[in-house]
Amino acid sequence: MHAKDLTCVLLAGGKSTRLGAEKASLPFGRGTLTERAVRKLKALSQDVILVGNPKIVPEGVRLVEDVFPGRGPLGGIHAGLAAARSDKVLVFACDIPFAPVSLLRFICDTATAHENADAVVPQVKGEYEPTVAVYSKKCLKPIEAVLEARDRPRIIEFFPQVRVFALLEAEVVRFGDPELLFFNVNSKEDYLKALGILGYPPVLCVSGPSGSGKTTLICALVKELVSRGRRVAVIKHHRGDFDLDIAGKDTWLYREAGAKSVGMVGSCRSAFVSYVDRPLTLSAAAGRFCRFDIGFDTSLPDLVLAEGFASDPALRLVVLGRDGDPRGLGLGNQKNDPSVFESSGVMALVTGGDSPIPEAWAQKVKGGVRILDRSDSPSIADFIEEALLSIWERAKKQRSPRIRARR
Repeated sequence: MHAKDLTCVLLAGGKSTRLGAEKASLPFGRGTLTERAVRKLKALSQDVILVGNPKIVPEGVRLVEDVFPGRGPLGGIHAGLAAARSDKVLVFACDIPFAPVSLLRFICDTATAHENADAVVPQVKGEYEPTVAVYSKKCLKPIEAVLEARDRPRIIEFFPQVRVFALLEAEVVRFGDPELLFFNVNSKEDYLKALGILGYPPVLCVSGPSGSGKTTLICALVKELVSRGRRVAVIKHHRGDFDLDIAGKDTWLYREAGAKSVGMVGSCRSAFVSYVDRPLTLSAAAGRFCRFDIGFDTSLPDLVLAEGFASDPALRLVVLGRDGDPRGLGLGNQKNDPSVFESSGVMALVTGGDSPIPEAWAQKVKGGVRILDRSDSPSIADFIEEALLSIWERAKKQRSPRIRARR
């Protein structure tokens, strides 16, 4: 299938309830899960449709909304098919990070070879993988019938009404272990495993109102984690402008002359400053540590701590203010809304004797969100090791050279 004859549809919707934060825009290596998927699809076609509404939308995609909102991935497939310029469409979910371009191209080539098939879908251990597949526009009416009959139907419910060519496991294994190829990021554990397999560090935000002790806490955590042999990077979010240059010095003169980026390398430290047209997102900022190995010789950090970034999707610790105000989540006056735990990536609340927990959050705390004492940095470091780094490290040790080469 030639690139000009192919539309690619990227599914990036969903509530990400099990993960607790919008997974499509979570930091993932050099960008986000969505940006990683778009790079793959752009290798196949310049016509890429994104179905969903992620906070971070990659450049060069067509954004399409569901015709049947809230109906799950089948609704996204329908919206993408309806908006596609080509008859046959490659559908790909953003939360399947390890399917290589070679596999996607093979699925497209198989669809070309079997032109009478309405759908070409990989099948592993007798189960279809319907979010890495090619569908033709002949599937639209059968999909619509299912969507009109059911609120959240399974994708395969329309399969009996169309001609499906199953791409069997014997063909798929040429591209790697099917369990890894179709690995799906649904939970925090899946997300951390995926980062570990690629060798990219997890990012943990520390959010809270001004004066709540975020900087003091991060300094204590860095000291504690480094004493345990961890390599830690830190990103500070600043809402205004800042300047690291000294007026009249060489790097300042380079910038004044019009340089967009300025670097300086010394005997024991290096610095690179970029002048941007708009603020970097957390995923873009954290991605810098995955591109340049800044400050870590030839290895990436084990953990990136980020202060602030309240509105960016991320796993986070929330440091409560003296009145229990969780403004670090960007919630304004919504501190009495317990639903924030489903959307803000909150892993733990960091508090002290002077920081009451909002009453409406009490049930969520009982349900598993940890309460940590801001004065006990060793215990908070233990929590980070247990809840993030242990999962990440186990997956990192199991990753294959083939995956490392593709990251």
